[in-house]
Order: sequence, then structure tokens, then C-alpha cells
Amino acid sequence: MSERICGPSLDLISRSLKRYLNKVVPGIMSRLDWYFLMRYGEPFMQVLLQKPLVAYEELNDFFGGDKDLVEYFIYFVIKGLFGADRTYTDKAYKALLEQNEKEFLELLTRYYNVLR
Repeated sequence: MSERICGPSLDLISRSLKRYLNKVVPGIMSRLDWYFLMRYGEPFMQVLLQKPLVAYEELNDFFGGDKDLVEYFIYFVIKGLFGADRTYTDKAYKALLEQNEKEFLELLTRYYNVLR
């Protein structure tokens, strides 16, 4: 079973990613958070970092089934998570598109070096 990011690390990563996304895609986070809070009782970042495939599937619904838009947005999300590290960015992007949650979470955990 893959490790999950939790607690203070989750909050720190979430806040940092939210700031980044508010700069590159202004206004989207308040809408996404509202959508995810209504459906899961948790904001988008919490769902993404704990259940990335659920977040990915819900983004498809949020963006009206526009696969290109979802992939474009996911790329910004992943770039925000891994910054300038192109290796992690590329691998994580591929993992999510291939719906490989285990690989995505392992990359995230390895990059941030945070385990329960």
C-alpha cells in the first residue's frame, strides 16, 4: 500500500500549491474548493493529495468532460507541486493521465520526503 501525505505536510503543500494556482489560473481555486466541498466535504487540494484519481475524475465533471482542458489544468497542478523538477513533473503527469494513483503518490511522497 502506498504511503499517504497527511497532517502538517499536507497543509503546507496544499497552501503552497493553492498560491501558485491562484497566480497562474486566477479564481479557479475558490470554484474548485466549493465544488469539492459540496461533493466530498474537503477542498480540492485535500482530495488531490489523498485520492488523486478521485480528484482527476471529478475535474472531468467540473470542466464539463473537456479532456483537453482537464489535462491542461492538471499540468499546471503538477507543475505547481514539483516546481522546476522536470523529471518529477513528467512522471507524475504521466501517472495521473494513466490513472496510476500508486505511482503518483509515490512520486509525491519521494519528492517531499514525507511519510506518515
